This record gives sequence, structure tokens and C-alpha cells, in this order.
Amino acid sequence: MERLVQDARFAARVLWKDRGFATTAVLTLALCVGANAAIFAIVNSVLLQPLPVPHAEQLVYMYNAYPGAGVVFGSSGVTDYYDRLKQTDVFQEQALYNTRGVTLGGEAEPQRITAMIATPSLLRLLQVLPIRGRIFSEEDGELGKTHKAILTYAAWQAWFGGKDSAIGRDIRIGGEPYPVVGVLPQDFSFLDPDVKVWLPVAFTAQERSDDNRHSNNWSYVARLKPGRTVEQARQQIDALNTRNLDIFPALKQILINAGFHTVVQPFQEYLVRDVKSTLYLLWGGVVFVLLVGAVNVTNLMLVRSSARMKELATRHALGAGLRRIARQLLTEAALLALAGGAIGLGLGYAGVRALSSFGVEATPQGTHVAIDATVVAFTFALAVVLAILIGLVPIVGLRHMNLSQAFREEGRSGTAGRGARVVRRALVAAQVAFAFMLLIGAGLLLASFQRVLAVRPGFDASHVVTGIVSPPAARYKEDSQLIAFWNRLAACRTPMIAAVSGFALGGGCELALMCDMIVASETAEFGQPEITLGIIPGGGGTQRLARVIGKQRTMELVLTGRRIDAKEALRFGFVNKVSPKREWLEDAKELARVIARRPPLAVKLAKQAVLAAEETSLTAGLANERRLFELAMATEDRVEGMRAFLDKRRPSFQGR
Repeated sequence: MERLVQDARFAARVLWKDRGFATTAVLTLALCVGANAAIFAIVNSVLLQPLPVPHAEQLVYMYNAYPGAGVVFGSSGVTDYYDRLKQTDVFQEQALYNTRGVTLGGEAEPQRITAMIATPSLLRLLQVLPIRGRIFSEEDGELGKTHKAILTYAAWQAWFGGKDSAIGRDIRIGGEPYPVVGVLPQDFSFLDPDVKVWLPVAFTAQERSDDNRHSNNWSYVARLKPGRTVEQARQQIDALNTRNLDIFPALKQILINAGFHTVVQPFQEYLVRDVKSTLYLLWGGVVFVLLVGAVNVTNLMLVRSSARMKELATRHALGAGLRRIARQLLTEAALLALAGGAIGLGLGYAGVRALSSFGVEATPQGTHVAIDATVVAFTFALAVVLAILIGLVPIVGLRHMNLSQAFREEGRSGTAGRGARVVRRALVAAQVAFAFMLLIGAGLLLASFQRVLAVRPGFDASHVVTGIVSPPAARYKEDSQLIAFWNRLAACRTPMIAAVSGFALGGGCELALMCDMIVASETAEFGQPEITLGIIPGGGGTQRLARVIGKQRTMELVLTGRRIDAKEALRFGFVNKVSPKREWLEDAKELARVIARRPPLAVKLAKQAVLAAEETSLTAGLANERRLFELAMATEDRVEGMRAFLDKRRPSFQGR
């Protein structure tokens, strides 16, 4: 130990004298090690570490696939779940789940949150214990008894301040009360970190019936019994599917032609299937960066040792053995590598923080990515390997060289020996080769990325905003109630103008039809393509479109699914104006400003009269118009309008 400390002190003094070399070597190694530490932290968390649940190796994921019909990755159905509960014996627990957006709160300040909708068995399957309250019971998964909620730790803190009194209190979801029965642990997260609340699901008799087979809308996870394997589970599922094909002959040939089968695989393998190759590719890239850096530093070490031949020869002449000199060179390399590793660890931490802003948390277990003990150990081991590699080449050179002869060569020529020059040339060649391979890989990656960006998706997504209108389920349980809701939206007394750029297809077209006027960009396209998916328009497309452009044109668009561009829509009377690509929004705003300068009450009465024309006969419409006209005549705005006309000034309407 005393010799080791002595060597370390001497090495530190030597490196301090040659600070330029030491700084270059340490920073080069730090950048290489830091990149590897950051990527390894992600690879370790996402690919190498098991899922943060007890006995994660027992979890399997199952989904139905129909490759002959183009469905390689599918999902599972309710009938699959109940069949497997009764007819398989390899699983401890089985569960269905989905994430879904729900509306939290009352009418005052509703907010859209993500909920985990699952059978009550899912939390038991994951073996999660709540920190407050309880998990779902089987009774909570029965029809009429599903109004229960379990909060995530973040939701508990945000909504109830972390108070124990949250248990038993109601939260309103979809306008209906859901009593809180439990709170999940702070470190628990299942797949989606945005989930705020867990809700149980119950299935109706129709959903469980044979008519619902192969209606695949759920994710399916199961836990194997101890000692059972994925292959055994796959065999039982295949046997069950074969029996069902014989039980339901009407579907047999169709399913055989579609190549129907159920994929059973480890849950973690399923979760990382989309990111595994990408992460290993990134790791391979930073390994090549590390190799380039290591070769570069090794070359610097060799050049430096060649420059120190006189010093080393003198020490050898004074009695220092080759082992002693080799140990000193290795100690210097170790100091450089360990210093680079320590700084690289800090850079790796910064790299992980930076990568988190690029959506790392969206990957499986991405929320658990951190510089933990495993990453620190990996970084230390990497530094040790680097120390050996960058110190080994000069040491090998010493073993094959007579230092006295080297001393004489150094004194005569001032250059290194032939052997050292050969090694340096080999290292330079290796460095260029590694850099060239890295450059080729980066070029291919950029070329692929450029091709992906060049693919036209069929629409222009710039300046496009999407939204969801979700009427509370408590108030809109029947279809008639939903239809009435959309009718009220369409009958809003305030004039509505739709500004359309790009595609307005299906629901987008129907939403535009609910507006009173449409200003379209010259790039806009309209259509009702639902027929191509085996359905029909369901948001008023068949009714409102026919009233706007007529029966024959509506039949053509609805039955063929054909799209029309902005100019054809203008010719059909579908839009009010077609604007240049950069002016459509401003034209819509200008139209709104013109209407806003008109008397508010008269505008609302005029809109009401026009809308009534679609629903009533001419005689009834004229009578309604007369009634609304008399209401307008009784307003203060009418008086102001007349006076302004006579005074030849701009009126100031007050909406009275």
C-alpha cells in the first residue's frame, strides 16, 4: 500500500508538470465516459433492470394477432379474459386494462385527466399494497358497483394535500361521485406516469357474449404460477384457441385465413419491443466514441512515453527495473482514467437530465432512469478498463525495448525508436477506422432521418390544434341526450365561423358544418370518408351536409368517401370564402370583426330566423321571422342605428 501511495504521489507530480497533456487526456476520457454513463443509465433502467414489481419475471403479456389481415400487433377481448379464467391453470392472476381520458370535477372547473381502467385483479397481480385505504375487491368489478377510485400518490397530494381524510371522500368523474378507497405508493408507476386515478371496470352480458368475440379493445397481462413457464402458457392458449375455432365454425375459415393466433411473451419484453433496438444502437454509437477517445489518449500516452525515453532510461540505469517503470506508467494511466471517470460521472448525470427533456420518461420505466449504484459501478469499471488499455501499450513497448539502446537513440536523433513509431501508426489507423465507422453510421442515421421527415403523411400538421369535447356521462347517458347536446352546440345564438386549413374529414367536417360560416384556405380539403371504414357519419354529417349542398352531392360524397378541395367546396356552396394559404385565418377574423360591429341582439335574432328555415315550412318561417322582426324593432340598438344613419356617424350598439 505504501508503494502504491508513493507511486500515486509521484504520478500526480509528473502529470501536474505536464498539465496540458493531462487536461487533454482527462477531458477526452470524461466526455467519452459521460456519454456512456448517460446511455447506460437508460439501458440499465429500461432493458436490464426488472420491472419494479415483485417477481416481475412471472408477468406475461398476451395479444391476438391476425398477420394475414395485416394486424401483427393487436390486443385482447373480454371473451378471451373469461375463457382463460375458466380454461387455463398456469396463471395466478389475469387482468385487463386500458388508459382513458376522463373528466374530473363538476361544471365549474372540469379538467381532463388520465385514468387507468382495469379489472380489480390488476393491482393484486402487480402485488401493490396501498399506503392508505385498500385496493379494489372483486365486488368492485360488478355492474353497478364500479364507482370507486384509487388515487396515485401525486393526485392524493395535489387534490387532498396528502391528508388521511381523503379516504371515503368523493371525487366527481364524468359528473358522477366516486368515493376514494385507497392511495398508491409514491414510487409506484404502471406504464403511464400521467395516470392520476385508477377505476375498476365491469363488463355487461353483451360484452361477455360470444357475439363479442374478437372485439379486441383491451390490454391483457397475467402472472404465471411459480414453476410455470411462458411456453406452457403459450401451449394452453393455443389449445384453447383451437377448441374455440371448432366451437364457432362460422368464424373458423376467416380466422385461419387471417392467421389468427395469440402471442404470449414476457411482459418486459413486450414493453421494450419498440425501443430495444434504438437503445442498443445508441449504446453502440457511444461505445465507438469511447474507442476513438481511448485510442486517442493511448496514442498521446505512447508519444509522451517516447518523449520520456531519456528519463526512463536514466531511471533504468540507476537500478529501476522494468516492472517498477511499468507500474509507474500504469499508475499515471490510472490517475488519468479515474479523474476522467469521476468527471464523466458528473457529465453522465447532466446527460440523463438533458435526455429527460426528450421524452425518456415516456419509455417503459423511463421515470426510474437515474445515476444509481449500478451506473456508478459501471463507470468505475469502465475507468479501470481504460486505465489498463491506455497504460498497456507503452508498457508492452518497454518490454520489447532495451532502454539503454533507446537512451542512445534518443540522444542521437531525438526521435522514438522504430517499434514505437509502428505502434503509433497502428493506433492512428485504428482511430481513423473507428472514427470512419462512426461517421458512416451517423451519416446513415441522418439519411434515414431525412427520409422519414420527407415522407408526406397526407396532411399539413402545422398550426393544427386538436381538442376533445366530452359531455359528462352522468347527464348524457342516452344517444338522444348526446344528439340534443350537439344540436344545442349547433344552435348557439352567437354566430360561429370555422377557419379551415388542411384536412377537415369525418368529425372535422361535421364540426365545420355546425358553424354558420366557413372560411377555407386554398389547401383545405373536406369529406366524409367513414364509408371506407365500414361505418357512416355519426355527428350530423348526412343531415347537415345534405341541407348545405343538396341530396345528390351529399350522396356522392358520403357513399364514395371522396374528398373535395376548397375550390370545389366553394362551388358547392359548402364554404363562404377561399383564401390564400397565408391569409385564411386573418380573413376569418376579419369576417368575425365585421359581424362583431353589428348590433348583438339583431345578430342573434337574425341567426335564429335563418336556422329556423331549415326546420319549418315557408309559412311558419315567415311568421317566425315577423315575430323576431318585431322584437328587433323594440330594442335600443334599433333606435341607435336609426339615429346614427341620420347623423351620418358610426353607431354605438350596446346590445339592448
